[in-house]
Amino acid sequence: MAGLPFTAIAFRLSYVISGLVKISDNNKNNNRFCYRLQVLEKIFSCLPFKDVRNAALVCHTWNAVLFGPKFQRCLRVQLQTDFCEELAEVHRKFVRNSKNLSIVQEFKVVTGTDEKDETEETNEPDTELSRVERNIASIIFSAKELNSLQLVSSYASLKNIIHNRLLELPLLKELRISFCYRNEDVHHTASQGAKDTIWQLESESLECFKLGQRCTNDHFGLLAPSLRELHMTVDCDELLDIVVMYCNQLEILRVKLVDIETLDKIMDLHYPLLKTLQLGIYDDKELQFHYSRTASRNENHEQAKRFIQRTPTLTVFSVQSNVAFYKIFPTLCSVKTQLQELSLHNIELDLNILLNVLLVQPLTKLSICYCEFTNQLPASQTRVDGLQHLHLVNVVNNALLDLDFSALKTLELFHNLKFESDSIQKVFLNCGAIEELVIHYRNTLDEDTFAKLPQLTHLKSLTVRSTDVTDLHWEACEPMLSVKRLTMSSCFMLRYSTFIELRRVFPSLQRLHVDGCHVLDDTNAAVDGSCEQKLRQLFSQCIVSWHDSVQITPLTLKQLLL
Repeated sequence: MAGLPFTAIAFRLSYVISGLVKISDNNKNNNRFCYRLQVLEKIFSCLPFKDVRNAALVCHTWNAVLFGPKFQRCLRVQLQTDFCEELAEVHRKFVRNSKNLSIVQEFKVVTGTDEKDETEETNEPDTELSRVERNIASIIFSAKELNSLQLVSSYASLKNIIHNRLLELPLLKELRISFCYRNEDVHHTASQGAKDTIWQLESESLECFKLGQRCTNDHFGLLAPSLRELHMTVDCDELLDIVVMYCNQLEILRVKLVDIETLDKIMDLHYPLLKTLQLGIYDDKELQFHYSRTASRNENHEQAKRFIQRTPTLTVFSVQSNVAFYKIFPTLCSVKTQLQELSLHNIELDLNILLNVLLVQPLTKLSICYCEFTNQLPASQTRVDGLQHLHLVNVVNNALLDLDFSALKTLELFHNLKFESDSIQKVFLNCGAIEELVIHYRNTLDEDTFAKLPQLTHLKSLTVRSTDVTDLHWEACEPMLSVKRLTMSSCFMLRYSTFIELRRVFPSLQRLHVDGCHVLDDTNAAVDGSCEQKLRQLFSQCIVSWHDSVQITPLTLKQLLL
């Protein structure tokens, strides 16, 4: 259907929707009409903006759905161009009614004589907007019902476009600003006459503010009395002042810091309402290594204890720095909090500290990504109760799976490392209560890898993603009646004979998803398109989803190799 003109697509959608309405029960007409609108909203939400605006021209019903308040709240209009030309009137109607708007300015490659013209345009006074800036400003401030706004452009352009006009958007609740630099000195983007001016953003309704890294010396300020969520890279005192100003009312804070001194200042603040905190530091590898492996690092337990006491409502904590981990987590081993979700990224982890945190804190979800454990546990196995969800991505020396996770319900295991092939066996041995398992392995698995899978007697859902598996991997696996859902995702050269073995291993399967796979029909009658049909016949007792998957026959394989 992707290759058809839009009129044909519109006709097909109308036909499907009419059929859905006809097979519904004999309800009242208004119930049938509401059901039809819900189907329309669901379909339109999957279309790109270009098709959505064309769909509004099909009929009055479609137009009413697309401009209705419910659909507009879900729709995000994304405009990505150079904005040299004004937006057409037919498109402006969508923008004026949109609740969520994203504007990404594209820049042309400037060479030769064009560079001179572009430089002259860049050096225009701040008070005089360029043609592009006027076009973007007219789009933004014509949408008076805007709730969410995302802007990507140069710092100088965004400063000229927004200036002090946010008060013209009285319903704006979320503002995301990202910067791209072109033909600008990243440390001197302001003109000589405006160095001491402050770019002050003011909004009475703004609740969420996300600021990209500015790389500029311009003064910046924010006045938003309703602010609840803040994302930014704190690389100067002015941005730190924003955190200080709103720390008493913030519920979500995600910051990237540039040095330990700024981290200390962040930790000395009081956050009585904070529920989600993300801390990251751009510390160099030498500093990271020093904090993770030396016994003489400066551990200020009193400062960490005060920080924990000043975040009494914190439930979600994400750390992306060795320095932050070793400053705070030794104290979390002894002071119980309300922490429920913990995420660790790019850290040299001390397993003893993490284990004590798991035993003391009421954690239900743990995510560890691109980390390495620097030590091992004693021979005795420790039982961890309470943790229900575990997400592991490329964890080196994964000694964490030696623990007894008796209450674990969901495990996602992602590995691109050749020397971590024994992690799956640890899962089968120590995570017997798992109900949902996701496996993502780039390296080659042993043929008996899944022989002990039946030890997971409570397993209901299994996902094998980007992993090379054959029928040989499943031959040693006994049938599992508990598994109701199986997903094979992004698997290359997946043989059809593998599904025959999967049919034996999972006889009670209710749903089979084959998503983004290259399936090789290794049977005698290999006809293009027959693999999907035979798969549906093989699993006739369950629902089969064949999405973005491709069948590879010997002929197409030969063409692919050539």
